[in-house]
Formats: sequence, structure tokens, C-alpha cells
Amino acid sequence: MTLTRHPHPRRRLDDADVRAIREMRAAGKALADIAARYNISLGYVSDLVNGRARQRAGGPIVTERIYARRAA
Repeated sequence: MTLTRHPHPRRRLDDADVRAIREMRAAGKALADIAARYNISLGYVSDLVNGRARQRAGGPIVTERIYARRAA
């Protein structure tokens, strides 16, 4: 059995994860919910969805503010 390693050993998310994160945010999901689901920081989620990190991964990059309302 051969194990394939990710090209960067510290990278937690692959491009499909980044696209999924961007799609969730474009659909209005809260940053904190996305961060908790993927066990990454809120700041990194913000960087991903705003295109400051992993620009080549694909998916919709948010260009306007989205205010998600939390259920009470």
C-alpha cells in the first residue's frame, strides 16, 4: 500500500475544501461556523473567502460584505 502525501506537509485543506468553504460563505454561512467545521481559525477563513489566501484554488471569492444572522 502506497500512501500519497500532500505536496505541502502542513497544509490542512486541499483545493476542493477551499472551494467548498468559499461556496458556503457565498451562500451566507457564518465565518465562525465554517471555521469550526474545518477546525481552522476565523482569520484564515476570512482570508480564504476574500481571496487573500489560496487564490488559485477556485470557487467564488466574496467581494462584498455578507452579514449572516445567527439563530437565536
